Amino acid sequence: ASGDAPVVTPVLAGPVTPQRPPEPDLVQVRRTVRPPAPVASPPEHTASVTAPPGISPIIYGRITEFDDLITRYSRMNGVEPNLIRALIYVESSGNPKAQSNAGAQGLMQLMPATAQEMGVSNPFDPAQNIFGGSRYVSDLIDRYDHIDLALWAYNAGPEAVARRRLPFETKRFIPEVLRVKAALDSRDS
Repeated sequence: ASGDAPVVTPVLAGPVTPQRPPEPDLVQVRRTVRPPAPVASPPEHTASVTAPPGISPIIYGRITEFDDLITRYSRMNGVEPNLIRALIYVESSGNPKAQSNAGAQGLMQLMPATAQEMGVSNPFDPAQNIFGGSRYVSDLIDRYDHIDLALWAYNAGPEAVARRRLPFETKRFIPEVLRVKAALDSRDS
């Protein structure tokens, strides 16, 4: 065949190394992968729990993850578990890593000095925080013999109660904790 092109054989210099297969075309891969189906519930672990009316299901779901700790330490310290749940709901929205501008830390927003006084070495550890917070609330209830005054002292400090100084934040804090507690209590009845 006079019109055929000559056959050229490549000459390799050195040993032959196998080449990796070509990378897949990422655009093509993206077109073939189906997006995940829409999720009816939020990504938090709330699918198996139903929040009481007036309570955020997302925050409620976060708090239920700590139910064993809440039950154990609230009972150990003679405090109603729903009071501890309500404090966690209002103080940190169930975030164990919460930190306020004032320096309060963890689920129950313990100030460093209070945490130390209650025997808490790591306020971001849920078990330690719930233990220390429950113990502190118990001490305040014993001291003031009234839940409103105990919550006042919990939020603003015992010195604020002694001086009869009720900060605006605390004026909102006390009824909110009691509202959440009442909602949780109604779920249990």
